Amino acid sequence: MAVVACSSQEGEHALMDILNGHEDVEMAVPDTWMRSFGDFAQGHPKSSHCVAHSSCKAIGLAGDCCPTADGVRLACCDQSTSKPNEGEDDKLEAWEHGLSTVVFHSFHGHYVRAHPNGRVALQSNESIPHEDTQFFVVPNQDGTVSLKTRHGTYLVAMHSGSVATWHRGHSMADDWEKFHFVYHQDGRVSLRSHATDMYITAEHPEIGNPPGAVLGNKETADDWEKFTVKVHHGQDSKIPNDANFSKLWGMDHFGGRDIDAVEAWKTFTGDSSKGIVVAVIDTGIDYTHPDLKDRMWVNPNEIPNNGIDDDNNGFVDDVHGADFANSDGDPMDDQMHGTHCSGTIAGSGNNGLGVAGVTWKGVRLMALKFLTSSGGGRTSDAIKAMNYAVAMGARLTSNSWGGGGSSSAMRVAIERAEKAGMLFVAAAGNEASNNDVEGSFPANYPSSSIISVASTTFKGKLSSFSNYGETMVDVAAPGSDIFSSVPHGKYASLSGTSMACPHVSGLAALIWLYRPRLSAHQVKDIILKSAIRQHALKGTSVTNGLINARRALALASAYEAPVPPVHGPRKLNFQDMDPEVGRIGGTITITAAVDEIDVEYYNVHFLSTAGVLMHSIARVNATGANELTVKLNGSLAIPLYVKGLAVVAGNDSAEAGIAAAATVDIEDYGVPDCGPRGVSWGGDADGRVGFVAGALRVKRAENERSISHYNIYWRSGSERGELIGKVPAVGFMTPSCQGDCGLLNISNSSGIYKVHRSAYGNDENAVISLSGPALVTVTSFLTEQYYDALEIGSESLSGTTVRVPLTVSLPAGPASITWSSDGSETQGGWTFQVQQLADEAALEMPSMQPRSWAVEAVAAYNSHETLGGAAVTISDFDSATMPPSAAFAPRAVRFTDTDVAHHRVAGTVEILPSERAELKDIVTSYHVVLEDESGNRVGEQSWSAAAPANSSATIHVPVESMELPAKAIRLAVRAQSAVGESATSTFTQIDDVVRSAPLSANFSGDIEPD
Repeated sequence: MAVVACSSQEGEHALMDILNGHEDVEMAVPDTWMRSFGDFAQGHPKSSHCVAHSSCKAIGLAGDCCPTADGVRLACCDQSTSKPNEGEDDKLEAWEHGLSTVVFHSFHGHYVRAHPNGRVALQSNESIPHEDTQFFVVPNQDGTVSLKTRHGTYLVAMHSGSVATWHRGHSMADDWEKFHFVYHQDGRVSLRSHATDMYITAEHPEIGNPPGAVLGNKETADDWEKFTVKVHHGQDSKIPNDANFSKLWGMDHFGGRDIDAVEAWKTFTGDSSKGIVVAVIDTGIDYTHPDLKDRMWVNPNEIPNNGIDDDNNGFVDDVHGADFANSDGDPMDDQMHGTHCSGTIAGSGNNGLGVAGVTWKGVRLMALKFLTSSGGGRTSDAIKAMNYAVAMGARLTSNSWGGGGSSSAMRVAIERAEKAGMLFVAAAGNEASNNDVEGSFPANYPSSSIISVASTTFKGKLSSFSNYGETMVDVAAPGSDIFSSVPHGKYASLSGTSMACPHVSGLAALIWLYRPRLSAHQVKDIILKSAIRQHALKGTSVTNGLINARRALALASAYEAPVPPVHGPRKLNFQDMDPEVGRIGGTITITAAVDEIDVEYYNVHFLSTAGVLMHSIARVNATGANELTVKLNGSLAIPLYVKGLAVVAGNDSAEAGIAAAATVDIEDYGVPDCGPRGVSWGGDADGRVGFVAGALRVKRAENERSISHYNIYWRSGSERGELIGKVPAVGFMTPSCQGDCGLLNISNSSGIYKVHRSAYGNDENAVISLSGPALVTVTSFLTEQYYDALEIGSESLSGTTVRVPLTVSLPAGPASITWSSDGSETQGGWTFQVQQLADEAALEMPSMQPRSWAVEAVAAYNSHETLGGAAVTISDFDSATMPPSAAFAPRAVRFTDTDVAHHRVAGTVEILPSERAELKDIVTSYHVVLEDESGNRVGEQSWSAAAPANSSATIHVPVESMELPAKAIRLAVRAQSAVGESATSTFTQIDDVVRSAPLSANFSGDIEPD
């Protein structure tokens, strides 16, 4: 995948037209800018009752227990309701509210008490609250709550102002039983009756009217109407000891609008599981954070801090993930967003520090950074992160970002991840808009693997900023004022659908850890079906509800996991027959399972370098035959990170995993589509007769995309002889232009490309693609400020004040230079030259007796070569009778004109001597002259300099201001010895730098604010 930057929308459209018409482009889409949104197991217990097993008892189920298909947990076949405890608790309907209770502590220091006879008053004993002061909070779908006593009665507020408790004679709460929690800034809470709209007040125990009474007759809330709520967690919950757990309202809150995490943790926290990888695609993760460092994914095939790409996936030291924004292996969070999301997903639980994630243990966080410190990033980098996540074995990705519109490339990446069995959890967006009307991406892509998440407040309402949609948003989760980890070991509260998304990601991970063999679609189905419907969320999502971890684990316990075949394929063979590099074609041969009783088909997948099954490319039904063949349908591109193919057996329930696969490495049968542009002999550096030593320089092919290396052979006549050696390809590509190239004057002289655009017109767009490292030197530049720009790598030039000459260094790898003008004013144009620094590949020959006097360089891809190559004759150098050979020519010559007058030059010639060890015994001086394009000397001017004692020293030769002779275009330098002057020169182009006034001037309006 290549990325080209455009300075305008018009330029983008023009470039799209160009690329879509190019034969080598599979898909061209606009890159967009994204932002953060802020076999059955044996040995099961023999007891037949659910209450004998904690994983069933904790969720209040009774009846017979059965082993699930994956043998990991117990499912309860009879899901009739049981009462969790004996005796007094027999009256409790635990499925309605759980076993945790709250007490209301009044301003006067007394507790609200509900007596068995229905009277409600303050408890007279202040020190220890009576059990009658404990109320179960029952959330209602309309956002209200009901308060249920331990006697099974409900608190009610009458129009008369009295407050009492009664036994409900109906299944649903009526308005008399409903109350609103009103939260105050000081942390206290008031109760407002839904029926009367009056506040509950606690009268003074001595001077109240009547003393110690609890009434419902106040229109406003003062101190007597405010209560401190204290929570008593029941036996159906598990509370971690993390220091800031009380701040995690999304995990546990008495108001009932949390995700019931503490009740879920009573069943399972992630312990005793094999683990799961969650990729957090975001701003990175502070992998040193105390609450996250033990939860980080570790690349098993990478040796930390050795500066080597050990697993050959394109990233050096990608131990915990990768940084796609900066193209390196360090995904450290330089913002805070990704670290915050990660703490919600999998902050270490019960470690006495900070926070607890939805999953305490078992999750391994893969940090995939594509958002920069500003919180923004490119879609192209997000796609790279997705591909990495699939290849390196993540089961789900958490995606708290969006914007930039729909991208077909991003949609394809998500669909490929889905085929690999991955879930994609996405934030719905923070524009308070309807995603059914105005799409928010990536949440809105039509993939069944996506869970789109809206945000709620602790009151159970949709957050004011949250996007919504009855069809395009799936579910809601806590997202307002969420406390979690941030870099440097700190913690903070943030709000956004970005904060809601990791609650769902954490829950998905918890379900998968609980039931590892469930499919991605089953996990999504469980999350959506277990959500609790809320009237306040009606019309906001598919479920109209809030995720619930307790219900999700209960539902997961009852799901039948897919049962893949036990028998698998024995062998896989494949030989690529497609000659195009990077693509495969041919016939796949599968040796079938010995016993196909449980096998219905075989599925062939790409296999990643990390040994992970990627998306499927072929499928064939089991027929009972010993061997099955399937021909690939056309030529297939080999995705990034792929090393081979794997075949697994499948049936209508599931497919087997990589452990039961037969695999084969892909050997790409590629034949280079071009060869070296030439090969040269750098001169004999061995002064003895009959011996040669020196450099063979291969002029790299115009485009090395189909070349892995060059083979260099001795050649005798038409016969290719012994291999001398190999030099690797580096992805070199000579400059090539797409777009309005006919408007540009592009020339090439000895590998120096010069590009010139004189007085330009409106709406011009051109892109020059090349490879680095390279030096781009701008020698003239006049454009309209801001609107007409030349973008050289990451450097953008615009206006009439650019100081020339200006040199921009392009790093190794693919690069681009983009020119664009808008539809208004114009200017005088620009000129730049490009010098690529890796256009030759050198092979050093040690001193030897030659096999012949000719060598040939041939382009190769792996074990396949082109038929023809480039040949050169080598010569023998006798230092006693010959002037210095080409081996002793200077390594480089540099000259920059400092005289800005036309046709005049001045400056310093810099000469870098050859590094040959024999230099000091042969070369005595260097001679500098002016030459024309053909290498003929021009003019009488010349300069000389003595050879240095140290060959690493740079020689400086001053050139006084002078008129440049006609036809003189370069400075050439030759080595001299006692025998004479070398016939080989090293030269540099002379660029007559001219600084001139603009051709015209105009005023297009004041752009300053003052």
